[in-house]
Amino acid sequence: MLNKDNLKSFGLVEAVVAIFIVVIMLVGVVSLSSSSLRSSMLNSAYLEAEHIADNLLEQIVKAKAEGKLSFLEHPADREVYSIDCFDWENITLLECLGKIDLPYKGLADAAGYIKISGDDLQNPGFSNNYFSWRIEVKNPSEQGLANCREIAGEDIPQEKCRFVEVDVKWLEQTGEKNYYQTQYFTDWEN
Repeated sequence: MLNKDNLKSFGLVEAVVAIFIVVIMLVGVVSLSSSSLRSSMLNSAYLEAEHIADNLLEQIVKAKAEGKLSFLEHPADREVYSIDCFDWENITLLECLGKIDLPYKGLADAAGYIKISGDDLQNPGFSNNYFSWRIEVKNPSEQGLANCREIAGEDIPQEKCRFVEVDVKWLEQTGEKNYYQTQYFTDWEN
């Protein structure tokens, strides 16, 4: 026969403590995985934004390599267009329309940001209009510089160089995020 004193059981206090410990462990695991997921999503968004900016700048590099790009405001050759056509404020000018080839087309908002279709993105996990972009083309004087860089001992005049900044933005739960990439272009050959 069993003796009542030899029976060992879980009491109410022990059960509550055990449940409390399990709940604390589960909350920690959920919190850690949630934080990891948010961080992973943000990293994916930054990587996609970098890819977008690289693609946009590559089109300017390509146009320059093909001899289609001029650093003059109004080039005489009709096959050549100004680098200023890539600027968000000039992109719709008659002299620029149909000449520049950008991989992400769409309608611009009032601030000049063009929304990107989800089909154009490298990562299919992002929806339509998640990202938007705009390009600013700046003269060295707008950057606070008197001249462009010196190349091969020669100062490059301001009218022969530009700073091109691509701004890619998107909206996270924590607010608006931006990725900026700036590249320096010059027409030092001519």
